[in-house]
Amino acid sequence: MNAGTDIVLIAGRVDYVDIDSGHWPMFTGPTELAAILADCATG
Repeated sequence: MNAGTDIVLIAGRVDYVDIDSGHWPMFTGPTELAAILADCATG
């Protein structure tokens, strides 16, 4: 199993979220990234 790709096959749900923040969203869009992560954590 390739952990980088095969984990998607066993995941119950996978969402893709695109934010316009460049390569490092934790530096260029931390507030938006935090909101997305919080939303994912709470479902």
